Amino acid sequence: MLEGLRLVSEAADLAARRHSGMQRKGRGNEPYINHLVEVANLLSIATEGGDAELVAAGWLHDSIEDTETTHRELAGKFGERVAALVVEVTDDMTLPKDERRRRQVVEAPSKSPGAKLIKIADKISNIRARMLPRPNQDERDGNGGGNRAADGAQ
Repeated sequence: MLEGLRLVSEAADLAARRHSGMQRKGRGNEPYINHLVEVANLLSIATEGGDAELVAAGWLHDSIEDTETTHRELAGKFGERVAALVVEVTDDMTLPKDERRRRQVVEAPSKSPGAKLIKIADKISNIRARMLPRPNQDERDGNGGGNRAADGAQ
C-alpha cells in the first residue's frame, strides 16, 4: 500500500485527471481542482500533516459523486480507509437536492471523525467560494488579501 507523501500525491493525480475540464460553481471559470486543493490543504493543516490517508480522501472526496470512480477502484489504489471515507462523504446524487441536504444534517452526528473533518473542510471551501466569487491573487494564495472594498474590488 502507498505511504505518506506518495499516497497524497497519487490521490491528487487521480483527482486532477478525473476532474479535468470541470469548473467550479460560484467562482466563474475557476478549475474544479482548486476546490479539491483547498479541501486537502485544510485537512493537512487540521491534522498538522499527520494523516496522509485523510488528506488523500480529501483530494478524492467528490470523485465518486462527480466521476465514474468507484469504491472498489479507490480501495485498490489507496486502501480501504481512504475509500471508506470517500464513500462516507458521498451524497446520493439520485436524490433531489433538498433531500440530500436534509440527509447531510440528519446523518452528520453519526459520521466518523475523519468524515466530519472532510465535510467541514468541504463546507469551508464552499462558503469561501460564495463569499469571494472572484478572489484576488492574495486571497487565492490564502493570504487573506486585505480589504477588497478598499482595494476597489467589487
